Amino acid sequence: MRDSKYPGYVPIKILKDKKKITDRTLIVAIGGDGTMLYAMRKAALYGAIALGVNLGRVGFLTDYAVGDSIT
Repeated sequence: MRDSKYPGYVPIKILKDKKKITDRTLIVAIGGDGTMLYAMRKAALYGAIALGVNLGRVGFLTDYAVGDSIT
């Protein structure tokens, strides 16, 4: 259900059923490189996309760090 106050709003769904993961699924990994590696392994199994947000200290594998603006 979309809220008319926010025309671009898309609800977030947390999928617990692996059968629903498809190549159109976005997996968001929030953590460090280990979390991103785990997410990438899962994404590779299903052909999904993985996006990483770094909360760790190094963050070689994550796409964004907390505080980065995404435009």
